[in-house]
Amino acid sequence: MLYFDCFSGISGDMTIAALLDAGIPVDVLEDSLHKLSLNQDYELNVSRVVKNGISSLSFDVKAESHHHHRHYHDIVQLLEESDLQPSVKHHAVEMFRLVGEAEAKIHGKPINEVHFHEVGAIDSIIDMVGVAYSLIIYK
Repeated sequence: MLYFDCFSGISGDMTIAALLDAGIPVDVLEDSLHKLSLNQDYELNVSRVVKNGISSLSFDVKAESHHHHRHYHDIVQLLEESDLQPSVKHHAVEMFRLVGEAEAKIHGKPINEVHFHEVGAIDSIIDMVGVAYSLIIYK
């Protein structure tokens, strides 16, 4: 059983780090992420850190540009055209749909007009797909 106690929130990179610390091999995660056709170079950085006396893994994505803006339909197309397993695609699309619906509501626009800023960047896509893969496929 996996339990997250997110009393003050959690980010995508923190979630990936926790899943890696729980035993998901980095190379397995990297292999799954290569199934995305991101057309952009990136590097995954995993290291052990100690914060306030607590040891954990740190996960970070280094990419040439963190501020690539994408629309919801662009991200769905990227995921649908990937070689990811169907269940991972489905869950990743659902995760982006939920974020898109929240953004659409906040900005008073239909979901297909929402411009993802941070969530459309490569590091956020890797975080969401990595979490979907880790929770769905690698149990």
